[in-house]
Amino acid sequence: MEMIIKLPVSTAECEEGPIVNFNPGNCFVRYDSEDETGTVWTEVHFSGAVAIRFTPDRFVTEEMVVAYGKVCAQNPSSWISSLRSHAQHRLPDSVRHFLVYFDHQGCLEVLASNVRLK
Repeated sequence: MEMIIKLPVSTAECEEGPIVNFNPGNCFVRYDSEDETGTVWTEVHFSGAVAIRFTPDRFVTEEMVVAYGKVCAQNPSSWISSLRSHAQHRLPDSVRHFLVYFDHQGCLEVLASNVRLK
């Protein structure tokens, strides 16, 4: 698992997040944290997004927990391999398998071409 982005704020104690907004080509993930001024929101943007899935905390694997507080990429990805073997349309070569783990919530996985903090 390769770390892509170290997130600026911990994903440990979200009260309202993560909030996921997915539309073809884009996935925006917002999560909240607290500081001395109140609630602070962090947003991660996955561009070229083609699929998402969420695994609740009680079902996450040890490998998923590695993506705590960061965005990681999994390579090779059995999810990408599976889609490529069953897809009627070609999956872009640029698609990568990204993971973000939210403590006590679960793991969000996104197949996308790129990721950045917004």
